[in-house]
Amino acid sequence: MKQFILKNWSNEKYSLLQKWLNDNLNLKYKQFQQKIVKTKYPIIGVKIPTIRKIASYILKGNAESFLKVCKNESFEEIVLKGIVISKLNINFKQRVEIFEQYINLIDNWAVCDIVTGSMKEFSKNKTYGYEYILMCIHSDNLWKIRVGIVALISFYVDEKYVNKILDHCKYISNRFSIIKTSKKSNSSHYYVKMANAWLISVCFAKFPTITKTFLETNSLDDETFKMSMQKIMDSHRVSVEDKLYVKQLRQLHNNVKQCKQ
Repeated sequence: MKQFILKNWSNEKYSLLQKWLNDNLNLKYKQFQQKIVKTKYPIIGVKIPTIRKIASYILKGNAESFLKVCKNESFEEIVLKGIVISKLNINFKQRVEIFEQYINLIDNWAVCDIVTGSMKEFSKNKTYGYEYILMCIHSDNLWKIRVGIVALISFYVDEKYVNKILDHCKYISNRFSIIKTSKKSNSSHYYVKMANAWLISVCFAKFPTITKTFLETNSLDDETFKMSMQKIMDSHRVSVEDKLYVKQLRQLHNNVKQCKQ
């Protein structure tokens, strides 16, 4: 992989990278990825740790030159491009500006979560990063909304932000409350709602008392509420006692719902 440490990238050199990716695919992994990731981009079948390693070598050379010739012809190339952007030796504001354009390439949960989770500098730029996240969750681009949610999950669930985050969860839920989704339909709205439920479950694991109060207000749409309950039940960070509480809350929710029908 050291051949990817380059002072200058050209289309010819980039073609060699594409050839390397295709020569190093893992067929079983490719088939697995095709089942769980729905994307318009062809999936070659190169594992994400390998993509990260390639990115680390690119970043030792002229990464800006790489971005100028980088194609968007496969799932792996999209991920690679995003990871390189997340690690560029530039200030956070510049990174966000480049990332803002990159978001338009995202069409699946995997790219969204892998690349957003790689944007580690959110942790060192909480105030500016939070302002950007607010812009994301108010966007009309559903994948950009998920970017904002995943950034909150990855870098902001702490004592300072937890109450604000739960308010955002309520806002997102209310915004899409009348839209019914399903994983089978590959609806982008489904992946927003599921990310919202995931965020609520992380808040519950870290701040159970605050999140219980939030859930007891029953301010979520029915679909997001059910997804949140399931994500909490699936979490290894939630105690047996709190899972019992969730079961009871879910039953209460169902009873109230039946009474209204």
